[in-house]
Amino acid sequence: MTVFKGYLLMVRKYAKQILMYVGIFSVLAVAISLSSGSSVEKGFTANQVKIMLVDEDDSQLSGIVADYLKKHHKVTEAEYDKNKLYEALYYQQASLVLRIPKGMGEHAGKGENVIEMTQAPGNFDGTYVEQQLSQLLAGILDYQNAGYTMEEGYQKIQDAPKAKVSVMNLHGENGNYSNFFRCVPYMLIAGLGSGVASVVFAFRKRQVKNRMMASAIPLARQNAEGVLAIFLVGLMVLAATVSGAVMCFGRGFLSDGLFPYYLLNLLIDMLLALAIAFLVGLLAKREMAVTMCITPLSLAFSFLGGVFMPIDLLSREVQTLAKFIPVYWYEVVNEFLMRYSKINGTIRIQIWQAYGMQMLFVAAIFAVGLVVAKYQQQEG
Repeated sequence: MTVFKGYLLMVRKYAKQILMYVGIFSVLAVAISLSSGSSVEKGFTANQVKIMLVDEDDSQLSGIVADYLKKHHKVTEAEYDKNKLYEALYYQQASLVLRIPKGMGEHAGKGENVIEMTQAPGNFDGTYVEQQLSQLLAGILDYQNAGYTMEEGYQKIQDAPKAKVSVMNLHGENGNYSNFFRCVPYMLIAGLGSGVASVVFAFRKRQVKNRMMASAIPLARQNAEGVLAIFLVGLMVLAATVSGAVMCFGRGFLSDGLFPYYLLNLLIDMLLALAIAFLVGLLAKREMAVTMCITPLSLAFSFLGGVFMPIDLLSREVQTLAKFIPVYWYEVVNEFLMRYSKINGTIRIQIWQAYGMQMLFVAAIFAVGLVVAKYQQQEG
């Protein structure tokens, strides 16, 4: 296994490149998973607005309004100074200025705009606060017409049952799993691809090639040991990726019914990255050209294939073009696994079709690599 060990020693030389991209992937995957898991719930959280309140009425009703605002927003009481208030809006110390003029209590029941409101340009929090105040004043007026005092009416409003919103995550953990694995193609093509391509290039150097040709080890065995070493490196990176998912989601991920589908998708994508690395390593004329080729290729595949942006958000023209990119079919499988908790019927057929498309690309790229390798051996 001399050649096998030689390949592994060469991989150690370029391990930093692989680890760098694994690190980038880890940060992206964890960030995307955490943000996707909490974004929906945060979207239904009541918004607290920064308000500067000027109370010139100093009446029972204005006191109720001030108390209500303090319970629902971040309120700072201030004196009426036009310049200072505008300055607070300009420097974003407040999003909204509310001024309660004298005589508010007299006009509150006449449907007039009794509270003056000023908000920063481009800020629409005023509409939200205005609606709350309109509901508050209308509620107090209704209770007064029913015979309650103003304080009693306000207390009734405070004691009214609060609406409870239950957010149902239709994707369950599947959405988190798929978001975690969305960036895998970039990591494998950029990291594993550049490292393996550099190893292939190193073994193409004339001095190394001549020594291997003069070796007593048959050429077929040399190629087999080289392929085995590179495949082992790919499996190690794949195992690290799955281990990262287990650390994020727990051992329950391994027993999930969709785990085999995720694993097969990762395995095929790893083969794709190795095939691309093999071809680039054969075509590169200089070692620097390996990185110069792999980096833009991985970014182009990632942007057009739906890695950095969900497939549904891509335009129709881009989606048509993306079908000729193998990464696109990886993301198609990933999207199916996010949307469906059980795979059967036509969904299973579509997933296996996407697997098949990926394998066709792998076979085609690897076949081109074999032709190039054969030509280079004959040329040598």
